[in-house]
Amino acid sequence: MWLSTAPISLIRYLIAWRVHAPLVRLPPCLPAAISTVLGTLVAERLPTQQARPWRKALAGPPGQAAGVRLAASNWPIEGMIFFPPGKRTYGMDEIIPWELKLLGPHADHGLFLELILPAIEAAAVTRDPRWFANYSLWGRFAVQSIFVAKGARWEPLAEDGRLNLNLRPSAAQWAEGLWSAGQPERTIHHIRWVTPFAFDPAPTAPVERSQAPGGGRTIAVEEVPSLERMVEACLRRLATIAMERRAPVRDPWSLLEPAERDSLQAALATPAALRKHTFVQPPKGWPGNWIGEQVFAAPIPIPLLPYLNLAAILHIGDFTHYGCGTFRLK
Repeated sequence: MWLSTAPISLIRYLIAWRVHAPLVRLPPCLPAAISTVLGTLVAERLPTQQARPWRKALAGPPGQAAGVRLAASNWPIEGMIFFPPGKRTYGMDEIIPWELKLLGPHADHGLFLELILPAIEAAAVTRDPRWFANYSLWGRFAVQSIFVAKGARWEPLAEDGRLNLNLRPSAAQWAEGLWSAGQPERTIHHIRWVTPFAFDPAPTAPVERSQAPGGGRTIAVEEVPSLERMVEACLRRLATIAMERRAPVRDPWSLLEPAERDSLQAALATPAALRKHTFVQPPKGWPGNWIGEQVFAAPIPIPLLPYLNLAAILHIGDFTHYGCGTFRLK
């Protein structure tokens, strides 16, 4: 696999917040709220020159009205905040787990310790009127624990408020052992999108949507992610990260050696037929277009699985900063 010769820099943090209030209600999209609150607190703690890119990112694109649509990212660094839609009400001592992924040139543990962690600690105790409200999470939690991914395991970085300063995670340890395993023992037919996805329109005829019962939109056939589109989105993500740029990559397949490219394209030559899907629009407040599950009539070809597993870790499509574009294979 290409990753074995050109590893991606990534540090994954699993963070657990313990609620310190009888009742809190999460914002409609917790990753977007985390992004705004932590980004604001980071900017306020930096000297003016260093804070400028944070303030610019938080302000959104020029001319965009506040609250109309989420910017692609609220941060000037490559980071992803993963917390899937689901339960929103929590009580005293309940745990809220979420994942932060620092990617590419920003996969730096020092950056986490110096910028992100102090902002998290401030958000835990600060009831700022800019985001505090009745039953608000902010100012009403404690950092219970933090773990760092090492392959498929999570190593403790902080527990009960005690930080292990001797642990210095590298930007390569997340991949240890993930790509050396043998072939899967079971066939995989299902892809369950655990966060909403949004891809650029496919180069096809104009999309026609039907009306779902109850007035909601139903997904058009052209919008259902094909395996080819998902693999190509993964390659585009890899190319962008490897080149440390945000500009679109013209030919993501050029990343691969000819033999590997031929193997992938051969696996995609006979598309796995989609048997059914259960796509619906995401919960209110979330970016992205659709969320749900797709089931294929035949097993997903084995050569595609490493790239699909990688796509699930890196997230694909738009709004990846807020955790969009990740899924589970089953």
